[in-house]
Amino acid sequence: MSSFVLGVITFLLVIGPLILLHELGHYIALRLIGVTVLEFGIGFPPRALKLFERNGTEYTLNWLPIGGFVRPLGEDFVRPVGENATNEERAAFEKRQRERQALESRQIKTKSVYEAGPWQRIFFLIAGVGMNFLTGLVLFIIVALMGEPVLQSAKVTVSDVQASSAAAQAGLQNGDIITSVAGQAPKFAYDTEQLLCQQAAASGTIPVTASRGGRPVTLNLPAPALQSGGVIIQSVADGQPAAKAGLQAGDRILKLDDQTICFTDSLFAAETPRLGHQVNLSYVRNGQIQTTPITLNAQMPAIGASIKTQFFSPAYGLTLNDQNPVYITQPMGLVAAIQQGFSDTIGVVNTTLSVPAQLIRGQLTLQEARPASVVGISEMGAQVLQDSINTQQSYPLLRFAALISIAIGITQLLPIPGLDGGRILFVIIELIRGKPMAPEREGLVHLVGLFLLLGLMLIFVVNDVINPITLPH
Repeated sequence: MSSFVLGVITFLLVIGPLILLHELGHYIALRLIGVTVLEFGIGFPPRALKLFERNGTEYTLNWLPIGGFVRPLGEDFVRPVGENATNEERAAFEKRQRERQALESRQIKTKSVYEAGPWQRIFFLIAGVGMNFLTGLVLFIIVALMGEPVLQSAKVTVSDVQASSAAAQAGLQNGDIITSVAGQAPKFAYDTEQLLCQQAAASGTIPVTASRGGRPVTLNLPAPALQSGGVIIQSVADGQPAAKAGLQAGDRILKLDDQTICFTDSLFAAETPRLGHQVNLSYVRNGQIQTTPITLNAQMPAIGASIKTQFFSPAYGLTLNDQNPVYITQPMGLVAAIQQGFSDTIGVVNTTLSVPAQLIRGQLTLQEARPASVVGISEMGAQVLQDSINTQQSYPLLRFAALISIAIGITQLLPIPGLDGGRILFVIIELIRGKPMAPEREGLVHLVGLFLLLGLMLIFVVNDVINPITLPH
């Protein structure tokens, strides 16, 4: 199935429903504070058909399958419509109610958004975001209850052996299954990478046992130079420990004190017990191994640099793959799943909110932190959906939906006109001033903000089309 089709399916399965749930949050809040709801729409206009009407609210199905909307009295999607338009809508609503004899026996009561108090409006505006966070939390809990499959072991298979490489000199062949590295049995390719890294730092040749055609083969793999792998510094933030120690982009970190660094997670593991202390950091620059003292920050990020792993297997001239992987699924109990759900939700929020600081410190590049449009999110969703199909597991798609739901909530909270956060900002200004801004003037600000957002989104869409987003594996 093509990535385009998978992207469309992901949009319909994930993004559209999450937007609809956001609007459902607004709808429930409006009902609770007694505001008249004129229409709750599935999809965006033009209208396809009216499904039904209840208590004066029209429930409609619309042609554009991009979530939905709720239209309360006194507001047109994201902006107030002004007193005259509100009164016209109120009169039309009351007339329609009388014609249907729904409220003929008692007085018709209507309430517009801007007849609600400021705190009621803040509750209405934040309810959509709250629904997104609640949805993310529930999805994370469901994933924990189901249990995420964890890779336990696999047949570490050699592929793409390069001519004249260390692997070729040792006699490794495509299809060999690595069973031992320096006397240790690797469980999967990542594990093998780490063993090769550690042995490269310790010896000139590495004893490797492989299974070939069902028979064991013992080989001696020449270890490449240390500078062939490690953790590469991508950028250094001014004023941070890495900059003060003279580290530069392109340097390869090899050791922290006497601990060999093979991957970013091994660097983090080495840094954690040493936070706030001075350590000796060994690195490679221009083929030369150097060591410098560096005083780590008291909290993560410890060195204040953007880093990435340079895997070791290309240095040996081969590629390692996990074949016939064995997974084990361990579902959590309800209490543990709820705790895990809250932990995952808070973790996503903290990670998202830390992005600006990481950009300033140079720990993230602009490419890594680039905003994604609906196209970009659908591209990522297509990859996740393909993963769910390949593994016949729903947890990748559920976890992706949880992440996107929380991302929608955080985005909507931004104090930008046209978004919920921008509208909340106007209510806060009203509380400070003691009186609201004229609806027509506020509506103009939101309308301009909406057009700017649409323009910005168009730029993001073009960027996502030209530079598709690829998830790491």
